[in-house]
Amino acid sequence: MPTEDHAGHIFIIDTDSYSGNFERQMCAYITGAVGDCGVGKHEAEIFQKENQDEYYNFDEYTELEPDERGTYRPCSIWMTPGYWNDGLGNHHPDSEKDSPKAKRLFNKSAKKHGGNGYRMLDAPAYQSVAIFWNSGDYGEPERKELEFMMDRAKKFPAYWKGSGTKEIKILGFRLIERTVDITVKDVASWKAEY
Repeated sequence: MPTEDHAGHIFIIDTDSYSGNFERQMCAYITGAVGDCGVGKHEAEIFQKENQDEYYNFDEYTELEPDERGTYRPCSIWMTPGYWNDGLGNHHPDSEKDSPKAKRLFNKSAKKHGGNGYRMLDAPAYQSVAIFWNSGDYGEPERKELEFMMDRAKKFPAYWKGSGTKEIKILGFRLIERTVDITVKDVASWKAEY
């Protein structure tokens, strides 16, 4: 998650899988943008080969933001509405709260981590990928830009499946606008004495 508050638009891809395993690669595949860490360079090269048209420099549309370690990246994991995390890495739809399936997976994970002493949580599930849009230079994304990113995102699961990892399903897309409010108040005042 980003550590600084920046106003602007964020394009979000909701998936059915923990996004920390692929968010930078997905962002690079969709936009060609790579952060300071360099993860996603291969996917950015694929983007460049497949987009020799008006979207060749699409990475310029992204905004780099620092993560919790100060590494600037064009994307982040993001909370997924309608899903929760039990605290041991198992993600479930809201409809499965208190279900036998959720309890069974939690107990299995607790046993794997050393046994008792764990309490099931109702924590956010980070199954979404947030791509930071450069609203300062480009304003709100236009419909054609959103459609381009959605089309690229829909192709990513087939590409990612080839890496031998769990198959990802795209659940939907969101565009949010993040605003930053600045409040100014006097905390103390003194009269000048002459």
